[in-house]
Amino acid sequence: IEDYGLAGNLASIENLDVDIFYHLGNNVPPDFDEWTKKAMPGVKSGVEKGAKVILIGCGSALIAKFAPKLNEVTMNEYNVPVLTPLDTLIEVTRKLVKERG
Repeated sequence: IEDYGLAGNLASIENLDVDIFYHLGNNVPPDFDEWTKKAMPGVKSGVEKGAKVILIGCGSALIAKFAPKLNEVTMNEYNVPVLTPLDTLIEVTRKLVKERG
């Protein structure tokens, strides 16, 4: 975060307590409802510390599939969106491609 000049914007770093490696390594689809329940204490803690957005640091496609589910809950409960590096990268890339034609 410091390397990107965003340390002043960081409210906290929280553990969302989901084991992505188990699911990827064993080719077992995750239960996103279970993941959401496990992630919410970390989300709540971050929001209580001032988070205005939740950024999931993992760039896997599996997390990109989970993020909209978690986002739905965090928006309803805290009005705080969830972003992932992969989704953010794709969105920025689309905008750049569109702008540059």
